Amino acid sequence: MLKKFLGSTMLASILIVSPAFSASTPTLSFSTKYNVLSLYSGEKNLGRFSNVLVSNPAMSSDVEKSVTGSPVIRIITDGSRDKYDITIPIIEVNGVAYTNCAYKSVFDSNDENRSVGVSCSLVPLRNFDPNAAVTKEHLIQYRKEFNWLRNDITKDCKSPLGIEYGKYHVVLCTAQSYPDASKEITMVFDENGIKIFSVRGYELIPGGISDGEFALVGTSGDRVLFHVNSLECIVPREISKKIPSRIAMIGKYNIRYYISNLGKCVYGSYMYENKGDRINFFGILSDDSMEFLELTNNENISGLFNLSANLANLKGNWLSVPSGKIFPVE
Repeated sequence: MLKKFLGSTMLASILIVSPAFSASTPTLSFSTKYNVLSLYSGEKNLGRFSNVLVSNPAMSSDVEKSVTGSPVIRIITDGSRDKYDITIPIIEVNGVAYTNCAYKSVFDSNDENRSVGVSCSLVPLRNFDPNAAVTKEHLIQYRKEFNWLRNDITKDCKSPLGIEYGKYHVVLCTAQSYPDASKEITMVFDENGIKIFSVRGYELIPGGISDGEFALVGTSGDRVLFHVNSLECIVPREISKKIPSRIAMIGKYNIRYYISNLGKCVYGSYMYENKGDRINFFGILSDDSMEFLELTNNENISGLFNLSANLANLKGNWLSVPSGKIFPVE
């Protein structure tokens, strides 16, 4: 799978980092002035970069804060036909800033076609070229001709569009031709037509370093909501009775949770103190982060967790679905 995504010019010694935020380093911070990006890792200055920020009539490349405060490059093009919206996290590996994966959403304004996809190649930020990120590499076009789109799975969707992503089927329900995640619902099914989840208010972009990987991208005010997960990990599993419950807080609310992992996959459940049913969650674990999504009883995503990699002490952020609310988790 890696070979599919590696650029032909990459050296054998280059490291591929998975998922997008998995380098064991402090959270990156940044500032911009006079079209120059200054990047920091804790108190360490990683350098000044004049090649990242671009603004012209055809394209803008800016750096925005993710919900964790770390920098994310956003590239928007306004070409005569293909209009790109690209999200590229900046990461640190061994004291050096890199870009790794470009999460792309493309709208063909002539044919009103939608395409999404991910291109991954670890590039030092010094060598990053915003124009080079604007490619059709690994894009998957939404189509309406699939036979499975006529099944009962899309009965509540007036004009469904679909893509096939490995063994999974992704359905986009939208009432308008142009992209607007706030008004759209995306559903994912397995090869047997069993619903895995649906999500409203975020754009789903399939692809990444490993099979089944995908990203959910949204916005809340001036923050980029960016969440990486894997369809391979969203599998119902029983929590062992030997696993103890633990206490945490989402905002001002106390929760009791049960959590375990099987390799990179994290799974578990939680419930609010003295009320409510158990809410199941599924996600991925890397060296220094955990990201998992929570599902309601009808497989709707109701929240996203972006956390540090500590099963015994949840710490990070919870994002509402649809997007809009962000609460600390501790």
